[in-house]
Parts: sequence; structure tokens; C-alpha cells
Amino acid sequence: MNINSNKYNLQTNFRFMKRAYIILLVLLLPAFNFIDTPSRVSNGWVQQVMPDMGGRRIMGMEFLDSLTGIIITDTTGGNSSLILKSTDGGFNWFTVYNDSTRRVYLDMEVNKENGFIYVGSSFILDFGVKLLKSTDKGNSWIRLNNPVSIDYSDISITENEIWTVCNVPFDGGVWQTTNDGLNWERKFYAGLSGNPSRIYMYNKNIGFITNVEGANGRLRKTTDAGISWNIIDTGGFRTMYFVDSLKGFKRGYNGFSKTTNGGVDWILKPLLTGGNIAESELNNFVIQDAIIWGDRGSYWDGVSNIQGLIWKTTNEGDNWGYQLPGINNTYWDISFTNSNFGNASPRLMQSNFSGARTTTGGDTITYYTSVTKINETIPVDFVLYQNFPNPFNPVTNIRYDVKKQSQIILKVYDITGKEIKTLVNQVQTPGTYQVTFEGQGYASGVYIFSLQIDNYKTSIRGLLLK
Repeated sequence: MNINSNKYNLQTNFRFMKRAYIILLVLLLPAFNFIDTPSRVSNGWVQQVMPDMGGRRIMGMEFLDSLTGIIITDTTGGNSSLILKSTDGGFNWFTVYNDSTRRVYLDMEVNKENGFIYVGSSFILDFGVKLLKSTDKGNSWIRLNNPVSIDYSDISITENEIWTVCNVPFDGGVWQTTNDGLNWERKFYAGLSGNPSRIYMYNKNIGFITNVEGANGRLRKTTDAGISWNIIDTGGFRTMYFVDSLKGFKRGYNGFSKTTNGGVDWILKPLLTGGNIAESELNNFVIQDAIIWGDRGSYWDGVSNIQGLIWKTTNEGDNWGYQLPGINNTYWDISFTNSNFGNASPRLMQSNFSGARTTTGGDTITYYTSVTKINETIPVDFVLYQNFPNPFNPVTNIRYDVKKQSQIILKVYDITGKEIKTLVNQVQTPGTYQVTFEGQGYASGVYIFSLQIDNYKTSIRGLLLK
């Protein structure tokens, strides 16, 4: 027997079978991937494992600078609510205040002028309510005087004033103090019902309140430091921010909206929907250097996992995109201290929930549409198909073929040629894709869908008919 010959034959057969297996694997893998999933690990966000605090819910998160952060919690999963602090950008958290009375800390605000932190709690029978203040970045806390036995449903800080609201029947309304709680003055009272649960003060004279976040809410505005509150719109808000006295943004009952006339009229700026987006929701948003960041959305990776996504827009909501930190839970709060440093927190404080942090202004890739890859077969040419349904109200689908890996740009224009939205702007591999266009917030009329792939350019027309 020629042992060396048999050994050579075995090695040759093994190498042949290995090559055949690799070729078969390469050929078969694309056939099982029908979703164009951006599953890459983010190079702009890093994971932050939260400490296990028994499943307590995070009620608020604020970062005072790039390293110093504060979290407030409820009592879920424990006998006390907590205030925690981080000094390393959110990678490690330690307790700085433990409230064993089972009060729930409802809101936290930071005075941007001096960095003082204010935290308000719910009312607990036999123990009352707490308004806490810290002047040393959360290391120590002092208890301030309360107006009455109310919940601090929401707090707003303007210069040296503290404003708070509560929607209970007798002691509710709008309360204001100008001397850190030594004296309080009630600035609005709606009676036994209709008292506000949210407040936002742009400055000491101009502010907004609402009784509920939903469609039945009444939006009231003051321009005289709370002397009068006039109803200017229906529909409440959860989060609001004004960049000047006229232009502002809110997260209302129906999504994200913008005003340019001081809140009299609001224009809806819809988030992305469809495709692989599992949850098109917004809980809170922040504005930093003309970029708006938002939390709460989620993304299906095409296999079995739901990833949390972070919303981003650079043009005040005209075009929303999203970034994928690569973590399998959604985010419920977000904070940016400058254009580079940002943190997103999960809902629960337990070890299987993670936050995300960036020191580079987020990821280098932002996905500006929810694109679904519906066929892996390599097309013979670039093709843009007619949208369907057409006419449409308010959603239509646009399908196109990509014959080779290319930079794909799909934009929407109105009939005058004005660009109104970018649906796709990313590199895509060969196949057939489908993207949705959400017409809510746009007027009826003809819209042009323009596709550009390298030197290839074509367009179709669709009719939005409301």
C-alpha cells in the first residue's frame, strides 16, 4: 500500500470538498437574505450596559457635560426610587440619593445658566412630595419648600424661576416661585378638571401648557409671565422646544410638529414608516447645533431581533433618518451636551438593557428611508417602476431595480421642481428594492420621483389625492 499516495488523495479530496462547500455557501447565502438590512456594527455609537437596579424605570436622564450624567427612577422592582450619577460618560452609575418612601421622581430640569439641577417627585400619603435641588452636579441634594400637596408632573426653569404643573382637582394648576420655593404663587387654575400636566417656558414671559398629551388636549400660551393663558390650539404635547419666540417644535399626540408663528399653527413632520421599521415612535427629542435627535423607534433586522434606533434630522424634520447603534432594546431618553457627545438610555435599569453613547456626533451612516429588498435576483438593467397605488392617499410604494452595486439616490419633488424629500441615499447591492413615500403633511397634487444611479437618471410622476 502506498500510504503517501493515499494521504495525498485524501488531502486533495478534502481541499476539493472544502472549495465546493465554500462556493455552495457563497451561492446559497444570498438566496436566504431578502431584506436589505443595515446590520453593521455602528462605528459612531458604543454600548453601555446599565446597572441592575431591579427593573426600575428610568424617568429622566440629563448630561451636564460630556462626562457627568444624572438619572432619576421610579420604584418599580424596588422599595425606593433613586437618583444616580455617572462621571465617565454613562459607563458606570452610582446612587447619590435613595428615597425609601416610594415616591416616584417624575421630572428633572437643569438650569442652563448655573447648572443647578431640580428634581420633582409624586405625592405619597403620609410622606408628601419632594422638590430637590443640587448645586454641585448631583453630589448632594437639598429639599425645597413645596407650594401644596401636588405631584410635580412637569417642571420648567427660566432664569431664576421655577415653574411646575399638576393636574389634580383642588391643588392643581400652574405654580411659580422666584426664590427657590420660599414662596409660591399659583398662576393658573382650571377648576376641578382640565388642569395642566405639561409645561414649557421659553423665557419668563412666554410659555405653553397642556392638560393632556392626546388629541383632546388644549394647548394654552402665555405672553405675560403667566397672568393669562389663552387656548391657541387643540392637541397636547410631551416635549417642546423653541429656538426663538416664533419657531418651535413639539412631540405631540400625532408625532413631531413644527411652528413658525409662535405655536398658532403646527406642521406635522412625519417620521419614517414601513419597510423594516418596527415602531415609528418618538418619546423625547433634543436639538443640538441645528441637528434634532430623537429616541423610541425600533428596527427589525430581518431575522429575529428588534433593534433600537435613534432618529436624526438636519433640516427640522423635513427629512428624518435613523441610526442603528446595534443594541436590541429601544431608547426612552436622549441627551446631547454638544455636537459630538450624546447618550441614549433604555427604559429599564437592568443588566439585559443597554444604553448607547457617541463621542463623534453619531454614526457616519444615517439611513434616510426604510428600504426593503424584495428580490435578490440580479436585474439586467436599472429600472424605476411606476409607483403604486396611484393616485394615492397618503402612502405609495416605489419599486426599482439595481443591476450592480451603486450609490442610489431617490428624491421627491413637487410639480414646481422643489425638492421635498430624500427617500434613498446609500450604496445598495444588486436586486429589486421597494420604498414607501408618506404623503401625510403634504398638499394634494403631482409629485415627481427621481432616481439617480451613477450616470443613469429617470423619473416618474405620482398623484397625491386627498
